[in-house]
Amino acid sequence: MSRSSCQSSLLPTLLRNNWMTLSVTGALCAVPFIQKPENLSHEDLVRRASSLVTDSANTYLSQTTLALLDSLSGYIKAINSLVSLHKRYVGSINRFTSVEEDAIWQVILRHRQEVIDRRKDCKQFESCWMTAINLSELAAEAAFNAGSFHFLEQAAFNAGSFHFLHFLVNTF
Repeated sequence: MSRSSCQSSLLPTLLRNNWMTLSVTGALCAVPFIQKPENLSHEDLVRRASSLVTDSANTYLSQTTLALLDSLSGYIKAINSLVSLHKRYVGSINRFTSVEEDAIWQVILRHRQEVIDRRKDCKQFESCWMTAINLSELAAEAAFNAGSFHFLEQAAFNAGSFHFLHFLVNTF
């Protein structure tokens, strides 16, 4: 008997014979085991809430960092494209007719506008990113005050890493 035919005949038999166990196990996996709020102290509830705040702040920080890096990448590509176009224009300036020169200037102006638009996007995402850094620092402070030291270390590490990234962003 092949392995696949053995499995196909064995599996339905196992399911029929053990359906109660599978049902109970499936239900237990679907329902998380949590303590009832009346069994938790106020300190436990505050610590749990500060952990959620820290997780959410770090998620927001990660997403805004990704958006900022993507927008910076697009901005750098737009600048490189404009510089390349301008170099080609300068290298061939004496060879163009006035109509060709006007057409090239229109292309250059469109590229300039793209650079301006990309820079605006970078500034917008940088503003969101700075807000996310501040939020992460506040979440770290809340974790410290609540005694959630694990989340405090995580939030402090992320905030420190993103401050370094801020230094890099400001070099542009």
